[in-house]
Parts: sequence; structure tokens; C-alpha cells
Amino acid sequence: MPPYQRCGDIVWVTKRQTRSFAFQCIYCQDNRTSTFKDFKLHLESQHSELFQDEGRKDVKLVSLAPEKRALRSGAGRDQEAVLPPKEEDPLATQDTDGLGKEEFLPEESPEGNETEFPVEQEEDTLLDWPESDSQSIASLQSSQEEQTSVDTSHFWLLEHPIMLAFIDQLEQQPQLWDLGMVTYRNYRHRSLACEKIAAGLSDQFGLKMSRQEIATHVKQLKDVYIKEKLRLELTTDPPASPEWYYERLHFLVRSLRRPKHPNMLGNGAELLAVPHLNHAQNLKLIELYRQCSESWDMQDLACRMGNVRGEAKDRLLELCRTELQIPLDPSQLQRFVRRLRSTYHQEKVRRLRSEREGKVFRSRSRYYEKLRFLEDHMAPFQCDVCQELVNSVDGYKVHRAKHDGSLPFVCPTCGKGFTKVGNVTIHLRRHTQDYHLSCEECGKRFATSTDLIVHRRSHTGERPYCCHICGGRFSTVSFFKRHKRRHEQRPVAKCHICGKGFFERTVLRDHIKGHLNVRDKECDVCHKRFTSAKYLNRHKEIHAEHKKYVCKLCGKGFAQYAGLKGHLKSHDRKKIKAGEEVPK
Repeated sequence: MPPYQRCGDIVWVTKRQTRSFAFQCIYCQDNRTSTFKDFKLHLESQHSELFQDEGRKDVKLVSLAPEKRALRSGAGRDQEAVLPPKEEDPLATQDTDGLGKEEFLPEESPEGNETEFPVEQEEDTLLDWPESDSQSIASLQSSQEEQTSVDTSHFWLLEHPIMLAFIDQLEQQPQLWDLGMVTYRNYRHRSLACEKIAAGLSDQFGLKMSRQEIATHVKQLKDVYIKEKLRLELTTDPPASPEWYYERLHFLVRSLRRPKHPNMLGNGAELLAVPHLNHAQNLKLIELYRQCSESWDMQDLACRMGNVRGEAKDRLLELCRTELQIPLDPSQLQRFVRRLRSTYHQEKVRRLRSEREGKVFRSRSRYYEKLRFLEDHMAPFQCDVCQELVNSVDGYKVHRAKHDGSLPFVCPTCGKGFTKVGNVTIHLRRHTQDYHLSCEECGKRFATSTDLIVHRRSHTGERPYCCHICGGRFSTVSFFKRHKRRHEQRPVAKCHICGKGFFERTVLRDHIKGHLNVRDKECDVCHKRFTSAKYLNRHKEIHAEHKKYVCKLCGKGFAQYAGLKGHLKSHDRKKIKAGEEVPK
């Protein structure tokens, strides 16, 4: 048997808690391919002169064991060839993403991972064969850019000024490693942070590093820190001494995932194993998920309500238990749904990339067409005006509204528009009476914590806003601003019929109803109608059993203040007849 010669290495990197493998050429260290076929093509095209003595173009590599030949170059042409002899879940696949791709993608904690360090496991999707693409918008955009790599071997992991400066600048950009920051989930913020680091190193040392290279180096530093932390935690005699960079990278401890609390793992302390589903059951699961649209329809703002989504998830769980004849646990169903969404997301990213590159898109999943109902509800989204890619549903609505000047979020009940999704969600809670906060003293419920704080002032008597002109105090800022407008004689609107100015728009609307004789407020006792709620509430005092306005002179009670005021005048007339002095 002729001796084999070394021409490459198999390398791996942990990416999103999945170990990805690639072939790396030893003649050009910056080249990595994710399949054996691509590696052979690279050797034949770039280094053919090294193999001319062999008398043939084919390059032989050390063969793998038959049971470990998992890198299948022809899997895209023959799906049957990729299945092993034993029966497997037709949805299972491997993640063999190539190395060196941009790392700006929203990370999601996998179900059941109770360790705080990445472990070797396969990504669970519905793709039919491996070689999956990156799931981020950044990878779509960066695929159009050509980057030149910078040789970092002279300073990488050495106590070199460039390495120390890189660590210091990385520590000043916590959105790249702090899992507790909101901006860590935003790839745009992370991209800008990488650009700042690249610009800083370029200005200080003259390096021409790209943001993609910075992102790759940040990921490598995280892996180095995790490995060193695991090594130091091993019990050895004598104890292992840390590398010089371990203490300098200690801030990366905030990039490690915390173990999940047992209460977050469902009914038990451990996640149950996911049942095996065949092809027919997968199709049925997709159909049941499509029927429960309240759990995935991001275009319907009513689905933003927690109680609506909760009811939809409960209904989906019952349907799956009934139709699939499987006693599913809620955590198991959540993992099934995550597989569906992850599969469609990957395929949509590939389709958009193919369209941008002018290539024909061929789906790798047999369930892609069945999942097309998620098209308008899952990122990424490409603007039809400027072709910009947006990585969230709400972000796309805001971006698209900038082109036509409209409000991105509109209440489906009353048609009122909002610029922020949080405001329209609170507005919908008031429509549906979905109040999740309540007052401890009276039990009244509220949609927001701000409303509850203002309400509590009615119990405590607190009036934090004080007028510097008259000294009047108010419990809310809106009452205080209205009061100031009266001092300044600055009405917010005028009646278009009579020209009278008003300091509140609600009062103006009631005033216009008086002009038009629109009496849409009706008393539920005597059915008398009024133009405003103010006049209706004043009228209802007549029907109240308790007369809250009492004369201090004779003790007679009145339902309205106007009746008490007229009664006091009768006392004044009696005093005048008696010749007594009437107090002013």
C-alpha cells in the first residue's frame, strides 16, 4: 500500500453549542472548506503542481472509518444515500457550517442544556442533509463583500501590545460578550462594536482588520477562555497554573450561559426525551401548528397578548396529544416548534442569498413548502423599496413605514396608530381588559406599572407636581401640564365652529358634540342622553341613594352641588328679611 502524504487538517469550532468541522489546507492556512469534495477541488485548482509527480489529478487523503464517513459531497443529489441503514428520524440532520463565518446571529439557549459551557451536540432542524448555512442577516450581507485576512500569528495569545490592546478594547464593548445586555441580541450593535475595535487597532498599529475578522477573533477568545476555565477546574496534583490571558479575559465569564433553574425545565427537574416522529406525524404536526395561528401570527397585534398566546399553546398541545396519539410534555412540544421555525428560517436565509446572487434556489427540506405560511412572520425580511435586510418583524414594520411616512403599528380595534410596539400592546390590553397588575388596597387592576403608581397616589394623597405660580399641587404630570397651560393662556385647540379655545382635546370633542347635538352618552336608569361622559356622571348623582352634598346650616342633603348652592341662597334671603348681615 503506497504511503499517504499530508495535505490538510480536519479542524473544528464550537458554534452555537454545536461542533462544526471543516477541512483546512496546509499550503494556504486561510482556506477552509466544509465538504471533502470542495477540498479536493481546491487542491486540484490551486495546488495541482504539487501532485504532478503522481501522474494523475486525483488527490488521495487518509480515508476515514466506514462508520464515520459523515461528510457526504453528493448528498444534495441523492437524499436516500445520506440515510444510514438503521431507521432514523427523517427530520434529523447535522450542522456542518464552515468556519470563519460572521458570528452576528441571535443566540438561543437550547432546551435541556444544564451546563454553562458549550457541549458537543447536533443542531436539531428539519433539513434533509447537512452543509447548512448561517442563520443571520449579517452573513447574507457579508457574502457580497471580499475581505483580506490579516496574519495574526505574531501576536495571537501572546503578551504582545496588539493582543493586550485587543483585549482592552473588547472589554470596553460588553455588547459582544455580556449575555445580560439587550444589545447583545442585536447583531447591528455587535457589528458596530466590531467595527470600533477594528478601527481602533488600525489607528494604533496600522492593521487592516475587518469586522468579520474581529467577530471571529472574539469567538475564538471565548472558546479559549472556556477551555482554560475547564482545564483549571480539573482536580490535579499539583494544581494547574493559569495562562497569562486567563485573568485578563475574566470579564468573559458573563458570556457563559447559566444553568437553567429546575422550574424552567417543565414539570420535572430534567427535560424529557423528544419522541421520534415519522414523516406522516411531522406533516400532521405542521398542519396543527398552522391551525393555531395565534402562536405564530406576528402580523396580528392581538397575538402579542400573553393570554392569547398561552391559550393557543394549550390548544396546540391538546391537539398534538389527540391527533398524534403521543403524551407530549409542554417542553417537548416547544422543542418540536423550535425545529419547525429553525428549519424554515435557514431555508429562507438561503433563498434570499440565492436571489441576491442571481442563483436558482433549491430547498433542502421536504417540509419547506408546508411551512410557507411562516413567510410573513419570520425574519429575515427584505425591503421591496431599498432592498435592505431587516432581522425582525417589528423592525421591518418600522423600516417600511419610514418610506411612506405611515405609523408602523395600528390598533385593529380602533385604528389608532403608534410608533412603538410596546405602546400598541399596552393599548390593546386596555381594549381587552387584559390587566396583569392590581392595587393591594382596593384590588383595581391596571395595564401598566405607571398606571398603578399613579393610582396609589389616590390612597396616599401624594401630589408630587407643584405649580410655581399659584402653589397648586397635582398627582399626575398631565394634570400639571394642563394647569400650566391655563396660566399661560395657551390653548391646545380651538373650535372650528365658534372659535373658542380649549386646554384639553377631550373637552373640545365634547364641545363640538354640543354644537352638532350628538348625544351618545345614555343614562342606564332614566335613559336620558348627554353629549359627554362628564355631564352623564353628574346626572347619575341624582339617582344615587346617598346625597353627598349636605347643608351645614340645616342638614338637608342634595345629590348635586348645584342644588346645594341654590339652597344656600335661600338661607341668605331669610337672613336678609330678618335684617341680619349676610357673610360674603
